[in-house]
Order: sequence, then structure tokens, then C-alpha cells
Amino acid sequence: VGAFVGAVYKRGIDWVFFPTTLLAMADSCIGAKAGMNYRGAKNQLALFSAPSQVFISLPFLQTLTKEDIKSGLGEIAKLHIIGGREVFGAYVSSVRKHEIPTLSTLGELIGRSLAVKRAVIEADEFERDYRKGLNYGHTLGHATEALSNYAISHGQAVVLGMLFVNELAQRRKILGTEDHAELREFFINFIDEPLKQKLKALPLEDLGLVLQKDKKAAGNQLTFIMPRSIGDMAFVPLRLDSALLQELRDIIHHV
Repeated sequence: VGAFVGAVYKRGIDWVFFPTTLLAMADSCIGAKAGMNYRGAKNQLALFSAPSQVFISLPFLQTLTKEDIKSGLGEIAKLHIIGGREVFGAYVSSVRKHEIPTLSTLGELIGRSLAVKRAVIEADEFERDYRKGLNYGHTLGHATEALSNYAISHGQAVVLGMLFVNELAQRRKILGTEDHAELREFFINFIDEPLKQKLKALPLEDLGLVLQKDKKAAGNQLTFIMPRSIGDMAFVPLRLDSALLQELRDIIHHV
């Protein structure tokens, strides 16, 4: 809200970002997106609003719950996968069995995440092309968030979204079998019993209504970000019809 107001007040005033959550430190503090949810849909009122400065202070992370840290780790995992095999390997070696890392390790994860995101947004600041790859996991992740009435956190929803879209990519032979199996095992370890119960309770009959509100939807077509391999993302437009919706429900049930 602060970033949004900073962009529109008197045609824009400078503002400074002092992120206090892991998710904000590792992802949303750079990139200049300021969006608000509206009528149950994610980021319907949004614009680009870049901070003049960003200050990251790791001790704030010590005030967060384990659930907040897990949410941030979900977005961090996404950026490490986009970063390629070496960067992804650094995540896997840093976070054992998805346990909460030390403060210094979190600092390293934040640094790598921001390096990946910075490289992407410097090449495509306003999401005309490459930057769309940062939406990996977000189409079905945002839908999961909304269907759970936000009982599922953003980072957890992104993990689920990546898991779902990987299944979709593997069925279409876009994602190779070995990478699919490796990523599936990686994501499944994120899902604990409380998250599993929230997932089971989703009203999947409303999935189509939610997906139609996604910003990547154009008419009856929706573009999904699918990995070809770790570090290589494809943009795949699919017709949002009853057959696709049934396939997505089947994938969610399968997971």
C-alpha cells in the first residue's frame, strides 16, 4: 500500500523499502511491483513503483514465526530453480530437509535470490519478455491462495503452484522425466500435514473463476510458465476450457 501511494501521490514521491519478512527481503524488495488484491483476486490494482533505497536487516527475521520463514523459503526456492543447476544446488546444500536455516545461511540465500532476480529485471524491467519467467508457480499458486481464502501463505502456495505446473509440463513432455522427479521430491518435502489438510479443503469447482482473473489470462487463453529443465523456463499458452480445468483438478487431487 505504501509503495502504491508513493507512486500516485503528487505523481510520485520517493520512498524507501525496509523489508521485515523473509519473503520481502529475498524477493519483493526489488522489482518495483506494487499491487493490491481486489474482490478476492490477486494484484488486480497494481503498478510499478521502485524504491529509492532498500535496507535489509537480518535480525528482523528472528521475530518471525516458522510459518513465515517457510513461506519465504518457498519464494527463495523458486528463484534458486530459475537461477540454474548450480544455484539450485546451493539451496539444496544450504537447507537440509527444509528445516529453518541459521541467520547467516538465510543471508546467503537472500543474496543469491536477489542476484537472480536482479539479473532478470535489469534485462526486462517492465515484464515484456524474460521477466515473465519469475511468475513460475504463480498462476496456480495465486489460485491456490485465493481458493484457500489466504489460509495458505503466498510462499507455500507458490511451492504448490510449481509442483502443479511441473506435472502439467511433464504430461506435455516439456519437462524431462529426471528433472521432474527431482523437483517433485524437492517440493513434496515442503508439504506438511497442516498444509495437506488445507489443500484437501480447496473448493476446486471455483478454479476456473479464479484463473480467469489471472493477469496472464487473455480472453480464454492463459499462459503458464513451465520449466524445460532447472534454469530454463518456457511460456506455454493453453486454452482455458473445461478439459484443461479438469486436468488441473486431477493434478491437484493426484498431488
